[in-house]
Formats: sequence, C-alpha cells, structure tokens
Amino acid sequence: MGKSEAVLEFKNVNKTFPGSPPVRAVKSLSLKVERGDFAALIGPSGSGKSTVLNLAAGLDQPTKGQVYIGGEKTTGLSQADLCKLRRNRIGFIFQSYNLFPVLTAVENAEYTCIIRGESPSKARKQAEDALIAVGLKNYFHRYPTELSGGQQQRVAVARALCTKPDIIFADEPTANLDSKTALQLIELFEELNQKFGVTFLFSTHDHTLVNRVKRRFEMHDGEMSES
Repeated sequence: MGKSEAVLEFKNVNKTFPGSPPVRAVKSLSLKVERGDFAALIGPSGSGKSTVLNLAAGLDQPTKGQVYIGGEKTTGLSQADLCKLRRNRIGFIFQSYNLFPVLTAVENAEYTCIIRGESPSKARKQAEDALIAVGLKNYFHRYPTELSGGQQQRVAVARALCTKPDIIFADEPTANLDSKTALQLIELFEELNQKFGVTFLFSTHDHTLVNRVKRRFEMHDGEMSES
C-alpha cells in the first residue's frame, strides 16, 4: 500500500486575535487530512471551528506555525498567490449557498472554472458533468429562484466539484435545510467521497452528518482532539 497523502496539514498552528486581553482562538494545533478523508470539525460555538477553516483555506494567517494545502505551504504567501491556490486546490460549500441569482445553475457551476482560465467549452463541460454528478441533469438552465433550497445547495456542491479540487471545505452545509433534504445531501456527500474519492472537511453541528463521517476533530477552547 502506498504512503497516504496529506491534502491539508497544520504544524503547531496558533492563532491569537488582538484585544484586551488577546484571544487565543487556536492553540498549538497539529493535524493531517489525507486524500479521500471524510472528516468533520465539531464543537460548540466559539470553540475555534470557523478559525480553523479560515486558516485551512488561507483566508486567515496563523500567528505561529505552518499550514499546507497539497504539500504547498500557505503561510506567508501573497494575497495573489493565496487566491491562485484557492482557485486551483480548494472547493467551498457555504450554508447560504452563495449563488449568483442572475446566473443559471450551469453558469453558477462553471463560474470558478471560468475565473480559473478554462476555455468556455471546457468550463461548460466540467459544469455539466458536476451537475449530473449531484443529480441535477435536468436543471442546467434553471435560475436559483426556480430551485428548492436543497437543489440550490447541490448547485453549490457542483460548483465546488467543478475544478476537481484537492479538498472541499463545507461550513455548516445542511444548516438551512429541512431534515429530509439534509439527509439527501449528506448521502450525496458520501457518494461523492466513496465513488470519486472527493476529500471533505465539514464544520457542522448536524448530528446526522457527524455520525456519518470517517473522522471527527473535536474543538474545545481552541484545542483539538480526534474522536
């Protein structure tokens, strides 16, 4: 068996926010998320989950320590290089979907491919393939207002898949969905993980999702333990 490949790695990461007194949001955190993982950050509000996701995605920089995506160190990169890294290596799924209302499902899905510099024909093909993968074959030309909440979130998943990222970060992806739709989405995440090897790191309070992931990183007061 070949050596496992870390797509996300924290090495002794600390994050302190200035104030009186300063807030130590993340304390001496080390972790590895390997290719094909299906993992979740769990813990109460204020425990540091969002800070960890922001650090992982290069949206924030650690006070101390190093963060790597696909073996590439993100700490100290310029904003331009961080944007390029996010574009090429990371997918995002937000709880509020973040779709463009004036774009159709396929236009929303292909958006990250277009800004990445793919040709229009290649971007469209990748977007269509991603929408088919999430069960929206017949919804290419629907606008967000013509889709249910669950369908909008599937478009958001397709958009994250479209560029074939190393890892997808999903911040409370089921929070705005009813329990039945949330379960359908969780089953979709599982299928994408098992069938295509998509690597996921969720931040979630959803017990159904927590019970389905392969690895759980529990946050308490800025410290992490794997449960």
